[in-house]
Amino acid sequence: MGKELPDPSTVVADAPTCPFVDMWSEEYNEKNLETLKHLREEHDLAFHKQGNTTVPLVTRYKDLWKIHRDWRTFQSGRAASHLADRRYDDPNDDPTFIPLDTDPPVHSEWRKILEPLLTLKKMEAHAELIEKIADDLLEGLEGRTRFKVMDEFVRPMQARAIFAVILGVPADSDRILQFSAWAQDALIVPERAVEAFGKLSSALLEILQERRENPRGEDDIVTVLANCRPGGEVPDDGDLIKIMIALTLGGLESTGTVLSGTIHHMATHPEDLKELQDDMSLLDEAIEEALRLFVNVTLTQRTVTTETTLNGYDLKPGDKIWNLPGSANRDESVFPDGDSWNVHRENKRHVSFGAGIHRCLGSNLARIFLRVAFTAVLTRMPGVTLVPDQEIHTHSMPTRGLTEFEVTVDEITPAASVR
Repeated sequence: MGKELPDPSTVVADAPTCPFVDMWSEEYNEKNLETLKHLREEHDLAFHKQGNTTVPLVTRYKDLWKIHRDWRTFQSGRAASHLADRRYDDPNDDPTFIPLDTDPPVHSEWRKILEPLLTLKKMEAHAELIEKIADDLLEGLEGRTRFKVMDEFVRPMQARAIFAVILGVPADSDRILQFSAWAQDALIVPERAVEAFGKLSSALLEILQERRENPRGEDDIVTVLANCRPGGEVPDDGDLIKIMIALTLGGLESTGTVLSGTIHHMATHPEDLKELQDDMSLLDEAIEEALRLFVNVTLTQRTVTTETTLNGYDLKPGDKIWNLPGSANRDESVFPDGDSWNVHRENKRHVSFGAGIHRCLGSNLARIFLRVAFTAVLTRMPGVTLVPDQEIHTHSMPTRGLTEFEVTVDEITPAASVR
């Protein structure tokens, strides 16, 4: 028999013995890594008060790994994703994404349809398109030695690449700019997230209907979705939109956060930048280290289905658990000196793409995007350095990442000179 979860009305008062973290607070945002390190080292579980609900926080790698792989005990089907909720709302039970917020057999049927569309071979076919997007953006920066990383490189690159690959929208389409703005609100501006989700959903429905009228080939993701029959049934358009949102928003924020985090790191750690520039064979290792350190996923939610015990606490059916990948990826018992960059790590088994049956469908595309983007940074931005005396802000809920920052470079090297 274990301990009961603390009553939500006493969580704050009991902070010394029952660690309470207000994940929506500015203090948590500003002291994110410091807080997570303390929780991992000192407490088997921490707790967050979401609405009137006490939510256990899982910070250690071994616990997150176990929970993610045990979908029968820890269910995803009751809103595994957690976007747009604020501190005054109880944990969300309304599924937002498919197949993330589903469990077998429904989950299995959707994976059968989606996995063949997102294989490594098929995503590799888009590498040239992504390279051209990077070239076009950097060409627009040629002649300048200072620029805003997010607004002028990362966000337009991620938006053009992800929406072009997933939705088949031309990379230079003006529609992508609007899609990107809505996506940014949905992912990092909680007070505008609900409205942004609605607008993006309406736009995606138009694309779905367009593709029904003018279908493309069997490799076109939206065409396949428009005609799919999971379990032999005709799906609701609403479910198809949840898939399209999952693939686009997941791809946008994950790739952009890792890319921006890496550029910031290279601009402040010239020795790490030089190591990669001197030995480009380390590129794949750098991508995995960047994915580990700069994961954008603040939390993954699971719902307990049966009575169980976690680190001495009794859990009952219906209880929510929040798993924190950004903490698990820095767990020193698995990744020594976990807060530090090290491309020579032997253990590369991060949980940035999840684990178990719900592992991220877009991992192949993410790695290809990052390979192209990292190559551009390493070969075409000599002397990249952080602009001094600037205020750099982060956001930690509902996703984690840098808001904006500026760098200087010696020059933007023309593409032809590095190939």
